[in-house]
Amino acid sequence: MKSDLVDLGSPYLHKHFLMRLERLGEGEKLLRSRVRNQTTFDLLHILDLINDHQHTAGEHLLDLAVKSGFFLNPTSYEDVIQKNRSPSSTSNFALRSLKISRITKLLDEELGEQSNFVFDVVVYNRTVKTEEQLKAVKRGLDLIQTYFGLSQRQPASIILQAVNQSA
Repeated sequence: MKSDLVDLGSPYLHKHFLMRLERLGEGEKLLRSRVRNQTTFDLLHILDLINDHQHTAGEHLLDLAVKSGFFLNPTSYEDVIQKNRSPSSTSNFALRSLKISRITKLLDEELGEQSNFVFDVVVYNRTVKTEEQLKAVKRGLDLIQTYFGLSQRQPASIILQAVNQSA
């Protein structure tokens, strides 16, 4: 099988994670190996406790959280001013944080007390221990996929979109 892109991952990844070879798109041109159990919601997907669209919604939420600075140190505005840099990256964080706050508001309205749990499972890798928690996560992921219109797109098309943007 010939491929323009083959990313099989390192031996370390194969030793410590479940990996799956994926074909990106219709042809045989793009192949990659993907870690399947890196997060709690990945594991829920492997065990068929959440469906493809719910998993895609979780990936989207996690991506927004990362891009909005959940895992970064706070921006030092003094450094921005002293080094005469554009605060555009700070503005992007703020816009993405606004999307996160809209999601959390939607989850609060629909799920009440369980809304934080959905966010914690996806973003902070919290473990799902009960059937009630699983139902809350599934409902929250369904709300996220509807809110962003992710259910109209197949998971593979989202991956191809990311590949095209990076090229």
